[in-house]
Parts: sequence; structure tokens; C-alpha cells
Amino acid sequence: MLLLAKNVRGSEQVLGDLHALVSANASGAQRIVEFMDEYGMEDLEALTFVVQERAEKAMRDAVQELPDGIYKNEIWASGLGPPEPFPIKITIHGDEIEVDYEGTPPERETGASNSTLSFTVAYTCYTLKCMLTPDVPSNAGCYRMFTVKAPEGSRLNTSKPRAVYLRTHTTWYCPANILYAMANAAPDLVQAFTGFPSSQLIYGRDPNGQVYDDHLFQGGGQGASSRQDGKSGLLFPTTAADTSVELAEARAPILVLIRQYVPDSGVAGRYRGG
Repeated sequence: MLLLAKNVRGSEQVLGDLHALVSANASGAQRIVEFMDEYGMEDLEALTFVVQERAEKAMRDAVQELPDGIYKNEIWASGLGPPEPFPIKITIHGDEIEVDYEGTPPERETGASNSTLSFTVAYTCYTLKCMLTPDVPSNAGCYRMFTVKAPEGSRLNTSKPRAVYLRTHTTWYCPANILYAMANAAPDLVQAFTGFPSSQLIYGRDPNGQVYDDHLFQGGGQGASSRQDGKSGLLFPTTAADTSVELAEARAPILVLIRQYVPDSGVAGRYRGG
């Protein structure tokens, strides 16, 4: 722990999180052992096989309900330069889905807004999972019918040693692209997209010389669906929520004067956005 403390900013916050993770892991391991003892199990291999098989069947059944076809969309994303097009092509065939990001802009040498293919795949598959089988516990079986492609050397499949720290600034558009394209195949299953987040990075030293370092997060609000209003202050595809006023003021020398919803920002409709 001492080595970690010497290599992070705000070690009093980081070490507390690490202790919590270690404790949670130990508690979880103990409960798994108790579960296996109760049912006389030597390992979890057979159980995990069944769980994944059932999850795969549920997802394939859901995909099978969608109309076969090719569904396209294009989003213009702004970032460090002028707006650029991010096209998407989704092919549904039987119980499988292929998502192709051919035409994605090339990777950047500066700005760190590139994404690895693994991160792009994660954002893509998670969006489809939430849309098609939201009530099925997530595991490997949920994703075996998905194929994700992005051109090598592009913003969504960058090559080493390109920087990727701000990859979410690019991959954030992937779920929106998927939802807009899939609206043509399954309009009742998609939601309007999330209002993009904003954040502030605060760093400095207080009068006592103590370093403070915090990341304040504000969500734009979740989009409405065909079944319900969007949630205010929440985001998709992350589960991040707004930083609380109390936490922000405790961690950094700031004073929040007002925090409120913007009237009518959810827009009128059968269901409003968050």
C-alpha cells in the first residue's frame, strides 16, 4: 500500500477505495465458498456453463425477433477540430448482429481521443445488451452473437503507441449511433440518447499545503424511451451520476451557489427526456 500511496495524487482517497475493494473481495470469496459447501460443489465450472448457455439462448432469441436487414446511421462528432462523420452499419441476420464502423476518421497523433478496438467493442456490445436483454445477468454468453469491426488505424481502432486517455470523448458517440440505426429495426426498444456530460478537473494546494485533486461530474440526463421518461442527471452507457454538492465542497475549496434542473430541458413528448 505504501508503494501505491507514493504514486498517486490524493492518496487518502485512493487508499480508502483500495481497502474497500480488498474487503469486498474477501467477503465475496467467503460467500462463494459457503455457497459451494452448501451445495456440495467442488468448483463452479458446470454452473457457469449453464448460466452462460441460458444467457446466450435468451440473447439469440431476442436477436431472432428483429427483422433481418442492414441498418445505417451517421453522426457528426465535434472534438479538437471541426466536426467529423462517424458512420455505422448494423447487419442483422438470423440470430447474429454485425456492427461495422467502416469510414471512421483516422486516429489522431495528439489529443488522446483515440480508442482501442477492445474499448469500442465493449461500448458497442453493452448498448446492444441493454437494448435486447436488459433483465438477463451479463456474462460472456450474452455477447457471442455479436461481431464488431472498425478499420485499423482509425479513431475507434487505434494503433500503438497512440494516446487513449480521452477515448470516451469518441466512443461516447457509439451508443448513440447504434440506437439511431436500430430505431429503424426496433423502435420500441431504443431510447433517445443521453445529454452529453460535462466535468471539471480541480487540482491545487490548500493553505496548509495539502494537495487536493478532484473530478466533478455533471450528467446531461438520460433520453426518453417508448415506455418511460428519461432519468434526470444520469447518463448512458455509463452508470455515472452527478457529483453531490456536499462531496464536491468537502473535497475541494469550492462553494456551490445553486444546483437545479433547467426548466423544460427534457423537451415535450409522450415521454420527456431527463
